[in-house]
Amino acid sequence: MAAMAIHSVYALFKDDPEARNWLAFFRRHGCSRLNNLVIERVFWLEGDVDVQKLMTLLVNPLYQTHSENSQLDSRQGPIVEIAYRPAVTDPETPSILAGAQALGENGLEFARLSKRYQFVGLQADEARKLATRFLYNKVVERVR
Repeated sequence: MAAMAIHSVYALFKDDPEARNWLAFFRRHGCSRLNNLVIERVFWLEGDVDVQKLMTLLVNPLYQTHSENSQLDSRQGPIVEIAYRPAVTDPETPSILAGAQALGENGLEFARLSKRYQFVGLQADEARKLATRFLYNKVVERVR
């Protein structure tokens, strides 16, 4: 049996309220050297699908930019990716699968969402410490 194709879509909000809220939160908690926080959402799609046909489901072009590769530049600051653990059901999965079927893309076997947080102005160990303390639930998620 051939391996399923895995596609990835990286999406960035042009103006991200979640990133702004976390930035303000971290600054209130004494993290004054954090210049910016950028959140990139990554959709991992497995199956025989035309990813372009799924774009209306995954990305709103008015508010987001997207690419097949990460749009973050690691020279701008450390990046911490948080994803659900393999055995844990991603709450986004059922809606992505249902949306794909509604769009006539029946070959989508599996979908998962992860988030990549870029901490502009911090060192890697500081970024990881903040992510571990505030951004993920170690019971169901993992840092990649």
